[in-house]
Amino acid sequence: MKIQQVTQSGNAGASSLSPDGRYIVYVTHDGAQESLWVRQVATGGNIQVIPPEQAHYVAVSFTPDGNYVMFVRSDKSTVNFRYLYQMPVLGGTPQRLLRDIDSAPAFSPDGRQIAFVRGILDPPGNNILIANADGSEERLVSARIGFPPGSAAVSWSADGQTLAVVSPETRDGNFRWVVMTISVQTGAARDLHAFNASAQALAWLPDGRGVLVVATDLESGRGQIFFVSYPEGEVSRFTNDLTNYSLCCMEVTRDGNSLVALQDTTSSDIWVAKADGSEARQVTSGAPLGLGLDWIGNQIVAANSRFQWMLMKPDGSDSTPLTNDRDPHLQLSACPDGKHVSYTTWHNGTLQLWRANSDGSNAKKFDVGSLVGGGLCSWDSKSVFYASDKGLWEVPIEGGTPVKLNLPFAVYASSRDGKLRLTGSQRLDGDSYVAQMVVVPAAGGKPLKTFDAPYGLQTGSFTPDSSAIAFLINRNHATNIWEQKLSGGDPIQITKFTSGDMFAFAWSGDGRQLAFSRGQRKSDVVMISNFH
Repeated sequence: MKIQQVTQSGNAGASSLSPDGRYIVYVTHDGAQESLWVRQVATGGNIQVIPPEQAHYVAVSFTPDGNYVMFVRSDKSTVNFRYLYQMPVLGGTPQRLLRDIDSAPAFSPDGRQIAFVRGILDPPGNNILIANADGSEERLVSARIGFPPGSAAVSWSADGQTLAVVSPETRDGNFRWVVMTISVQTGAARDLHAFNASAQALAWLPDGRGVLVVATDLESGRGQIFFVSYPEGEVSRFTNDLTNYSLCCMEVTRDGNSLVALQDTTSSDIWVAKADGSEARQVTSGAPLGLGLDWIGNQIVAANSRFQWMLMKPDGSDSTPLTNDRDPHLQLSACPDGKHVSYTTWHNGTLQLWRANSDGSNAKKFDVGSLVGGGLCSWDSKSVFYASDKGLWEVPIEGGTPVKLNLPFAVYASSRDGKLRLTGSQRLDGDSYVAQMVVVPAAGGKPLKTFDAPYGLQTGSFTPDSSAIAFLINRNHATNIWEQKLSGGDPIQITKFTSGDMFAFAWSGDGRQLAFSRGQRKSDVVMISNFH
């Protein structure tokens, strides 16, 4: 087997390999803008076929004859709807074929039809559809109830009879990423294998003996490629290295001898500044740290790349583990009184809600049934908020019977005085998608303030004095913390970095210090060959 890094820029996105192995199409990121490139494998030459613009490419692929590039894209006015386009491989005018598509199209062997995924919000799930190659005469093959909408993937077998799908579904109350086969003619579905951790991209091998799947390795937390045999469903490792393969993308050539995938690396260090973002200084270096971030009293608590959490002083010294086991703890919230933390834990394919003392001792699991996310400690430190598939709930910090809340499902944060909630709204205005930040009274009632959500908004929360909404956005090639004052006006940039990414931020309990993590995400296309 030979592994070759194709791009060196560190800003590659979705990628695909032409059926004959001659070309690679890939996306590049430049801040909030993305562009599309085609590379000739033999010569290493690159051609930009679509210039940078404020858009997001979800998936790319080729037509079976290799003459056209297919891409699935949204832009700033159609964030919630993605469109399928086709254009000549070396550039030209893109032609729109399909509206509302969430995966790369998988072509039938004769090239006349495509299979694709469409995410459904109510009830949440993913529909598997087939249409003519020009997007006409679409028909539903299988409706899968699951999570999250739009994250499934599909591949068409070489004999034309069967689709392979990775479908995120709840099985026996647990999250599973199910590799299944679906009959093209009847829609009959059969489970092949269920992964206990996230999986997405997959590709049939041309000889039909199985599929390759990119899934998360539970031991390392890295994305790896697995082989799932057909029809037995037996699983074996295809890769076993230190690379983190992105779950988004993988494509195999027609002869089954080469594939392309995307490798990811992340560097992240913790910085501390004054509350207004000034006088920022880096306090950690080395292994990625701060992918999650909060304060416990006058200490910072931060997550590493495996989502184990560390306690440290604001200058980065005296670092000690808060959690130190094999399970990833995906989200942690420190209670304002400094006595407890609540967190979510991924254990054997199940998301669990826990609370512990502020030093990690006396950990206790809440009995809350099916958990979707959350684990936010309340403003008064007396309870924990979480989300299930039946809505938002609150459970006492010491344990007890959960109570369902009459709040929107998309509640992102509470103000420190407990009076305000930050939520979001989404609506369609023609073909345009409008997203808004909404401030509502914690006691219920009509919205107090509504603001348009900036394109690419991440991680919304209230400032310590509850006068503004703080969030991350990438502008001019750098991610920074911005604030939207509740009194109105345009968003204000708080931190002033001119390059790099930012992953999380939090103010100290007294509101005098601001901790944040920043670094860089790097992703490059890799080609694996000679494995047939």
